[in-house]
Amino acid sequence: MFSRKSANARSPFLSAALIVRNEEKYLEACLASIRGIVDETIVVDTGSTDSSRDLAVQFGASVSEFPWNHDFAAARNQALSLCRGRWILYIDADERVVSGSRAQLVDTLSRPRVVGGKVLLRPRSNMTPYWETRLFRNHRLIRFRGKIHETILPALEVHRWIHRGHVVKTGLALEHVGYEGDQTAKHQRNIPLLVEGLRLEPDRLYLRCHLASIYAAIGQDDLAESTWKEAVRRAHNSRRPATTDSFAYVGYMQFLLDHGRDISALLTEAVWTFPEVVHLNWYQALSAMNARDYRTAARHLQTLIDKGQAPDFDRTIGCDTHLLGSAAYSLLGACCYHLREYDQAARHYARAAEAEPENLEFRVKRHLCLTLAKTRGEDLD
Repeated sequence: MFSRKSANARSPFLSAALIVRNEEKYLEACLASIRGIVDETIVVDTGSTDSSRDLAVQFGASVSEFPWNHDFAAARNQALSLCRGRWILYIDADERVVSGSRAQLVDTLSRPRVVGGKVLLRPRSNMTPYWETRLFRNHRLIRFRGKIHETILPALEVHRWIHRGHVVKTGLALEHVGYEGDQTAKHQRNIPLLVEGLRLEPDRLYLRCHLASIYAAIGQDDLAESTWKEAVRRAHNSRRPATTDSFAYVGYMQFLLDHGRDISALLTEAVWTFPEVVHLNWYQALSAMNARDYRTAARHLQTLIDKGQAPDFDRTIGCDTHLLGSAAYSLLGACCYHLREYDQAARHYARAAEAEPENLEFRVKRHLCLTLAKTRGEDLD
């Protein structure tokens, strides 16, 4: 069923494949987190001038050099070509395994016809984790494509279809920490890669959304808006829009709100196309608040909170945890305040303060609402 290399029982079970460049700040924690889970670690260095290579060697990794050619897929594929394991985990230096065991992983991946495995990845500290395919069979035809935001999925899907295989969810969870702090250097590196990537694959909306967000971050508002508009146009015209295509609408709506502009028409289209995307309840609430329709806003906010607390919360895409907690409760408190339901407002501000205890604003607003409720003679026990 599989290649001779991947079927060799004497080869290691699991290889970790990394590409690094000046990652001494993060690399040690990453390598420590996979120790005991993987059998070998392959590190391809693309031109470090710090201690990254030495750190990798200290952790027993096999280190090789690959001159940076402005192509993430090429570097990753070099790492894959050096892996001896029957399975490969690809992980970045600024990520680390935070839960899961080798025994559980071996059991899951050894099941019949399994060709790939998903892990729960938390992309930022304030985001909910989502499922991402990071484990796959070691096969010469399973390779990355894309100069940036490189993906294994097209090749893995072909392999899965040929072998009638399955991609399963595993118990492994990863956390990404590299998006914290100043991103200026990454922005400047990524702009030309994204532009070139879109020239080659104009329908990859994630690339377009990332480019638009960078333009907005560096103050290029005209370029940001035109890029967001094109992303929305392509999402609208897609015959089979993926859940991730909702990023085009969410990003453009946030851009418009940041500039004090109306989102109602865009929001209506987004909700029609992506009715299950949790972010849209937040924007529905904001739109209703702007229209002073506080009852409708409160209904959308309660739906948002309920979705966030549901055991079957959608893990297709990540969501800002504040929208599911402190921000939702705070805005719900504001709705109740405008409706003169001060006791309910106080309770919602209390929940916001529980979720974000360092935020003095929530406690002050709760106190104000308690005072107003008592003035009205309401029982608040």
